[in-house]
Amino acid sequence: MKKQKTLRRDRINRTLESIFEYPLTVVEAPIGYGKTTAVREFLASKVCFVLWLSFLSGEDTSTFFWDRFSEEICRLDEEAGMKLKLLGFPVDAPQTATVLSVLNEIEFKENTVLVIDDFHLVKGHQIGAFLYQLVKNQPDNLYITIVTRDTSNLDLLELAAKGLCNIVTQQVLRFTDDEVRDYCVIRGCRRLQYSQHTAGFSENNA
Repeated sequence: MKKQKTLRRDRINRTLESIFEYPLTVVEAPIGYGKTTAVREFLASKVCFVLWLSFLSGEDTSTFFWDRFSEEICRLDEEAGMKLKLLGFPVDAPQTATVLSVLNEIEFKENTVLVIDDFHLVKGHQIGAFLYQLVKNQPDNLYITIVTRDTSNLDLLELAAKGLCNIVTQQVLRFTDDEVRDYCVIRGCRRLQYSQHTAGFSENNA
């Protein structure tokens, strides 16, 4: 299978260094800005251990999240991952404290990054509330990156005020004129459409 070509955006890679400077980095922009690709390509260029969790639809629940989260933790520490799976998604303060205790006992590899992709599909605030507590009680060597189209289901104000969170906005991710030209060259897409309004890409298959 022919490998898909991707555009190397050095300025975005420099911005994403914040992933290792804050407990939480939020990459927020509408569709077409290359959020997921940018994060994936950046992490592939670094010496780090990546845990990747993607939401697939708006019907995914806290149970789905917890199953996937526990499975990813098992890749690092199978015993801890199974403990988390048995505990279930924390629904109250005591259960949250127990979960955080388990996570803090894990010896995370240096620069472990938990990526949560398509977070805009999450309905409700339960998962965001858990991540809020996880960020405030950051285990050593664990960094969280959320990729999303909006942050309405996240409470970031206090985290940002305390210096625990950095937000990479659509203004930063917006493609420059040079990047637009380079992207069109490597894709060879004559019918590629670039929206000046959203500064994002879409493909015309007509």
